[in-house]
Amino acid sequence: MSEGRVRFHVWSRDSWPREWTASELRDAVYSSYLALRNGKLKRPPPPHTVMEIADYLECNLEERNRLLLAARYAPVPPFLSGDMLQCVVNTMREVTEYLPLPSYVINRDWNILYLNQYVLKLFGFSQEDLTKATPDRLNVLHLIFDPELPMYQFLAHDPDAWEHIARRNIYGFKLENALSQYEDWFEPHVAKLMKLPRFAELWEQVQTDGYADIEAAFLYYDIEILISNGKAVRVRPILTSLGNYGYPLIVSYIPVDQASRAAFTELGIPTPDNGWGTCPHSLN
Repeated sequence: MSEGRVRFHVWSRDSWPREWTASELRDAVYSSYLALRNGKLKRPPPPHTVMEIADYLECNLEERNRLLLAARYAPVPPFLSGDMLQCVVNTMREVTEYLPLPSYVINRDWNILYLNQYVLKLFGFSQEDLTKATPDRLNVLHLIFDPELPMYQFLAHDPDAWEHIARRNIYGFKLENALSQYEDWFEPHVAKLMKLPRFAELWEQVQTDGYADIEAAFLYYDIEILISNGKAVRVRPILTSLGNYGYPLIVSYIPVDQASRAAFTELGIPTPDNGWGTCPHSLN
């Protein structure tokens, strides 16, 4: 998987419903399939081939893990849900409250599960704005693409920069959810996003296979936003996870230059320059 062998929508659904055949599996994915079934092969296919077979069969994570276990490989850690998810989110909420950085917690679908006070200050969100965005619109991609929400206005002051951010986030979402595309939540979630302006256009254009812009694969990049006082601020996202869980994640922002650090102080956000909030005269 780390070598990019799990691809996003490898098999076309244009002629849905489709059929799976042994000959197609043999020709397209695993030429030794019949030899394996007839007992002529004593070793299972390598892990990346098992994942490609799962791609061909459009397996969700539970089905994918059955194949991995049958081939005597370790399964992929399951996606958290229910009480276990809530337990991890509660812990992340406590961590986020202690962080002196604009931070929020996201799940695998990139829905925002919790925001601290500093991220509200950075993006100029009021409690009324949160009410408008909750629950369906409080999602990273939705906030980027929905022109009715404040974050869009802060990002879209430069159309080229906005499109760059939009493309990179679609790329990241697809990359992170290469194993989620056949989960029950995935298609309804993306279908809602498709209703937003330009989302369908960019979704089709941005592919994770052989993506030409190598910079887009670099997840830690600078973002320029226009804050409430009209100043442009450049921030860099950093990601924090708990234990071995890929999600939920804490996303935090740090300023990347002196002007942006000064703007953080004006907004009342702690930085080293104001002693992490210990200098009252330097904070709002």
